[in-house]
Amino acid sequence: MVEKAVPIVVRWRSGKIDVLVFDHPLAGRQLVKGTIEDDESAEDAAVRELFEESGLDGVSQAIFLGVQEYAEVGQRWHFFQCLLDDTPLEHWN
Repeated sequence: MVEKAVPIVVRWRSGKIDVLVFDHPLAGRQLVKGTIEDDESAEDAAVRELFEESGLDGVSQAIFLGVQEYAEVGQRWHFFQCLLDDTPLEHWN
């Protein structure tokens, strides 16, 4: 089973909640995620993947949300809500 970390970043705008996603050129719109390395925790992997895939850093807290197993693709996803300090989120589209 491949272990994946999924950092979730949200913001409120105009009374609605936005969730950070990106458009992958081959796979379409998706959440930021990546493989947990052997020497790191799921939380550390979530923070690392958020920076590597989005450039966002300054995570003040990563709150564990749960785990979802996708047996058909051999993956287990570990979800964390990442709270950010002083990050310019107004640049989301």
